[in-house]
Amino acid sequence: APLQAVTILPHGIVFKEVRMKKIILICLSIWIFSGLPGVATAGSDEAAIARTIMESAEAVTNFPQTKNYQKVFQFYTEDYSAIQDGVVATRKMTEQSYRELGEMLKDGMPMTTTAKVSNVRAVASSGMGWATYDTFIDVHSGELAMLKGDMKCTGLLRKVGSEWKIQHEHCSSTRDLSDKARKE
Repeated sequence: APLQAVTILPHGIVFKEVRMKKIILICLSIWIFSGLPGVATAGSDEAAIARTIMESAEAVTNFPQTKNYQKVFQFYTEDYSAIQDGVVATRKMTEQSYRELGEMLKDGMPMTTTAKVSNVRAVASSGMGWATYDTFIDVHSGELAMLKGDMKCTGLLRKVGSEWKIQHEHCSSTRDLSDKARKE
């Protein structure tokens, strides 16, 4: 079963349906961008790929504080696309979601985001690279758990100048952990 947003309405808090749908879409955008790599020798292309992915996850985690979507997107190519449990997203769609979320944060919406990456394996050859990795994402607005779960991801990267940029990611929820997350 695909990972879904976990909705808990503590203390009788009720969100308008339209706002909740928008928040869920924004959370999916964060989730898609949270998939990000660490087994390589220092200075190698594989290590650079791993750093790109790890720093991208850190930028996602820090977004509620920075409110600067450009710090997240500096790790992605202009033609970036992603697939998360069958949901396709382009860079343009994801940037728009981050802009809207940034505005909500500036208007005082409380939010914390945690994006963690582990078990990274990176490979590079002739300016192209790929990595497999596990990702955990946890997004809360106050006491409201909006998104929580684990994914298995594969990322395709391209060397642009001297930097590795993420061009495509494909992530799938892990069933046993996704079911657990929905119950919490």
